[in-house]
Amino acid sequence: MGIDRDQLNAEVDKVYNNLQDQPQQTRIQISLVKKVIELHLVVFKHYDFDKISELVHSEYKQHSPLVGDGPGSLVDVAKLVKSWASPKWTGVGEARVTMDLKRVFVNEPFVIVQHHTTRWEGDQGHHVIDIYRIKDGKFAEHWESVMDVPEDDKLQHSNGLF
Repeated sequence: MGIDRDQLNAEVDKVYNNLQDQPQQTRIQISLVKKVIELHLVVFKHYDFDKISELVHSEYKQHSPLVGDGPGSLVDVAKLVKSWASPKWTGVGEARVTMDLKRVFVNEPFVIVQHHTTRWEGDQGHHVIDIYRIKDGKFAEHWESVMDVPEDDKLQHSNGLF
């Protein structure tokens, strides 16, 4: 059984309200921001793979070198990142990565997400940029850029990465 719709909507709203530096957005843009938040929550936090078909186009094209095409690629990547988190997981429930979404920008048909992903308590994590293309109201294509988050004393400035 997947996550309850009311609980999921509450989580989406909480993440949305914590985003940084968001520009003024139209109702349509806000709905796409919330849809990408929902995608990240159902796939990487709740492992509610049954909801993928509601959010992802049947012809989903993947540009990540880690997985293939199709909606099932999201299941594959969720299982992969779960395996990365598992060895050091000390949290409650199943191992999972934590995706702290920082910014989400919409310029249709693209949705761009910046987030800090950590795998376990104390992990410096990754700075990730995900780019999605929307087709027929669903996520149809995905690109990503991932870099390790360095220790603060390794930065050549005091601005942080986020």
